Amino acid sequence: MITLAMDTAYRHLIVGLFDDTKLLAGTSFECFKKQSENLFPELEKALEKAGLTMQDIDQVVITDGPGSYTGVRIAMTVAKVLASQRQIPLYTISTLQLYAGTAPA
Repeated sequence: MITLAMDTAYRHLIVGLFDDTKLLAGTSFECFKKQSENLFPELEKALEKAGLTMQDIDQVVITDGPGSYTGVRIAMTVAKVLASQRQIPLYTISTLQLYAGTAPA
């Protein structure tokens, strides 16, 4: 199962493509207030590196904060469109859980 994970809630842009628990490709860097400009180019790079297309994504996971409301909306909008168009599941995780590397209870 291929999972797209995204976090745009605060100062960093995080994009990851996973096959179950194995990271296939991804990026994480500080781009405060520029996440919307960098999300699609970084997603395209990750897909290319992993040898995947958007059609290969089986589910989407995004963070729901804490962080900037505008930042959260960037990943949320992309995820909602992708999930509804592809009819795949969309899940949320706390940004703090992501940074700590823990799964939700």
